[in-house]
Amino acid sequence: MDVAQIIARKTENAGYSIGEIKIGSESLESQDGRTRNVSTIEIEVKRNS
Repeated sequence: MDVAQIIARKTENAGYSIGEIKIGSESLESQDGRTRNVSTIEIEVKRNS
């Protein structure tokens, strides 16, 4: 959640706010054919009215 906190601090004075935050992982196939688990983070950034 450190990433979301940094974004919140950087955007709060610029007219934006942080919405929903989703953390997960995906299995992807690398070039050598192996399956790798890759972490993901999705942060919703909203423009304030």
